[in-house]
Amino acid sequence: ENDLARVMVAILSGKDVELRWSDEAVVGVVLASGGYPGAYDKGVPIEGLDKMAAETLVFHAGTKQENGQWQTNGGRILLVASRAATIEAAQQKVYEEMKHLSCAHAFYRKDIAGRAIS
Repeated sequence: ENDLARVMVAILSGKDVELRWSDEAVVGVVLASGGYPGAYDKGVPIEGLDKMAAETLVFHAGTKQENGQWQTNGGRILLVASRAATIEAAQQKVYEEMKHLSCAHAFYRKDIAGRAIS
């Protein structure tokens, strides 16, 4: 639950840090460009980010913003993550959020956290 940047600065300064851990589960799913890990197009529009729930975590990786429009700019486009009380609930939430995204030829795995659940 700590602020990661503050933890890193404290450690680099030689200070002891007391970490606070959350009991929640987090499941993250990567949206990848069509063709990844081989050749893939850049500049493909990414739609639906504005439709995601406020508590959804979105980490941009292979993206760029041009004229106010998010576009692909790499193989691993985004990581979308959701938190919940259990892994099952977090998995369900993140896959519901992934349905909001539209990006031509992009794909994501449908089995993330499946092994942890079983």
